[in-house]
Amino acid sequence: MKLSRVLVFAAHPDDETIGVGGTICRLHKEGATVRVIVFSAGGGGVPSGKEEIYDEESVESIRVDELDKVSKLLGFEYRVLGVKEVINRRSIIKKLVSEIRDFKPNLVFTHSPNDSHHLHRAVSECTTEACWHSMTRAYGYLGEPWRVDAVFFYEVFDLLPNPTLLVDVTSTFDMKLRAIGLYSSQIEVFPGIIGYVKALAQVRGFFIDTSYAEAFTQSSNPIIWRDRCEVYPRQEVCTYV
Repeated sequence: MKLSRVLVFAAHPDDETIGVGGTICRLHKEGATVRVIVFSAGGGGVPSGKEEIYDEESVESIRVDELDKVSKLLGFEYRVLGVKEVINRRSIIKKLVSEIRDFKPNLVFTHSPNDSHHLHRAVSECTTEACWHSMTRAYGYLGEPWRVDAVFFYEVFDLLPNPTLLVDVTSTFDMKLRAIGLYSSQIEVFPGIIGYVKALAQVRGFFIDTSYAEAFTQSSNPIIWRDRCEVYPRQEVCTYV
C-alpha cells in the first residue's frame, strides 16, 4: 500500500489518536503526508465535579494545545474547524469539499456512521457525502474535482462488527500510547482510556497474528470507490503488515 496523502476527520481532539493514531504514525514514518481535520475543539470535555473551574473556552484552548503536541509526536498537520454542532449541513459539506480538493488525499479516514455520539455520526455522514461531491463538478468554485480512492471508518468506543482492514501498528503503538497520555485533560474524563486502547489493539492484533492492530471498515458507497482492489479488497479482510 503506497499512499502519499491521507486525510483524517475527527469530531474532537483525541478521536484521531484513539481510532487511527498508530496508523497515522506509521503512514507518516513511511513517507505519507497526513492531515487531520477536527470539527470541534471539545469544550464539553470537562471532568465531573470540575464544571465550575473550567469554562468551555478554556477547555477548548487546553485541548487544542494538547492536539498541537500530539500532532508533532505522531507526525500530522491539522486544522480545527470550530464546528460544535452540524446545524447548517450544506455549509459544512461545502467546507469539507474545499478541504478535500485542496489537500487531494488518496485515502480518507472518518468516524463510523453507527457511532453512539451524535457529532461522531454527523462527521461520518458529512465527510462521506463530501467525498462524493468532491469528485463531481458540483461546487466548481471550490476547486477542481478530486476523487478519493477509498474511505474507511474507524472505531472509538463503538466497535466495528466486521472490519475490512486491519493495520499492524505494533511498531508505532508506543507512540500512540504516549500521544493519548498527552491528552491529559481527557484522561480525567475517561480514566480507563489507556487500558481500553491497549486491550482493543491486542484483540485486533490477535486476528492478524501481531501484537497490536487498528481496525477499519470501508465505506460501501460505490461512487467513492475507485477500482484498486489490489490495495483495498472489498469482500474480505485486508491486512496491512
